[in-house]
Amino acid sequence: MTIYLFGPLIELLNAETITLTTEVSNTKDLEAKLLSIYPQLKGSGYQLAVNKNIATTKLPLTSSDEIALLAPFSGG
Repeated sequence: MTIYLFGPLIELLNAETITLTTEVSNTKDLEAKLLSIYPQLKGSGYQLAVNKNIATTKLPLTSSDEIALLAPFSGG
């Protein structure tokens, strides 16, 4: 599973993408896995997006889903 990073998260993790080799079945499991591997994400205020929609609830994941971590942003 490839996870795309944007904004300051690229600098925080020193990468534009993250590749997970372990399977996760939903967004909550994914977030737990990411925080265990990358503890620096805690407190970063990131949002998880699945297929270009911000995930606000626990969603099932498939291998074809497009996953991204979005840095905090404000409108204007």
